[in-house]
Amino acid sequence: MNALVRLLRRSPHAGAVLALAGAIVALTVGAGMATRASAAGAPTVSAIAPAIGVFGGGTAVTITGTGFVAGATVTFDGVPAVGVAVASATSITATTPAGAPGAPVIIVTNADGQGATLTAAFTFLGNPPVLTNVAPATGTTNGGDTLTLTGTDFVAGMTVTVAGGAATNVVIQSATQATARTPAGTAAGAIDVIVTNVDTQTSTLSASFSYVTAAPPTVTSLSPASGTHAGTTAVTITGTGFASGATVKFGVTAATNVVSSARPHSPQPCPRGQRATASR
Repeated sequence: MNALVRLLRRSPHAGAVLALAGAIVALTVGAGMATRASAAGAPTVSAIAPAIGVFGGGTAVTITGTGFVAGATVTFDGVPAVGVAVASATSITATTPAGAPGAPVIIVTNADGQGATLTAAFTFLGNPPVLTNVAPATGTTNGGDTLTLTGTDFVAGMTVTVAGGAATNVVIQSATQATARTPAGTAAGAIDVIVTNVDTQTSTLSASFSYVTAAPPTVTSLSPASGTHAGTTAVTITGTGFASGATVKFGVTAATNVVSSARPHSPQPCPRGQRATASR
C-alpha cells in the first residue's frame, strides 16, 4: 500500500487520483452503515402509559416497544408530540400535543423512515361533565319519576345513576340539559345523583334528590264490571298510586298484559275463570 501511495505521488494526476480513492472509501463505508441501519428492522409499539390525557395536550407519556433509535418521532393523529426522547431501544418518553377527544392513532417513526402504529391505547379526555341541578327534587320510592338534569358538557351516551341505581330513558337534549327516569328506591331519604360521560368522567350532585315513601295503591273502580268466564276481557282499573311494574290479580290468578300509565287507571285482560272484581 505504501509503495502504491509513493507511486501515485510521482504522477502528475496524483491529487485527483487520491481524492477519487477517498470518495470511493467514503461511499463504501456509508453504504455499510445504511445496510446495518436497514438490517435493524422496523420498530414495534406495544403500549403507552398513562392511557388517558387531557385533550389540551401536555400529558407526559412513556411508549414501550422495540427497535427505537435516536431521532425517532412520535405523532398523535398526525400531530407531532413534543419533548420526544429515546430512553432506550424499548422506551420513548414524550409529551402529548393537543388533540380532539377520543382515541388517537399513535405512530412512532425511526430516522430511517420505518414506523409502527398503536391504536385504541390512549384516550384524549374531553371536558368533564358538571351537574348543577336536578328537578324535581323529590320522587316516590316506586321510581318512574322524570328528572330534568342541568349542567355542562353532557354528551351522547351519558348515563345517570340515582342512589346507585341506573336511571332509564336517559335523553341528552343538549350539552347543558338531559332527562332521565328514576329507578325504584330502596328507602326514603336524600340521595346523590351522578352523571357519567362515555369517557368515564363523572359529576356528582350530593343529596340533590330525595325519595319519599310511596303511599299504597288504591282501587276505586273497575270497567267493565263483568266479563266472560273464559277470561281475556280487557278491563280498566282506576285508582291512585299505581307504579311501573304493578301486578293485578283476580282472586288468586294473575292478570296478563298489565300496563300502568301516568293516568290513574290501567287496562287489564281478565284471567280465565275469574270474575272481574275490584275492592279497596
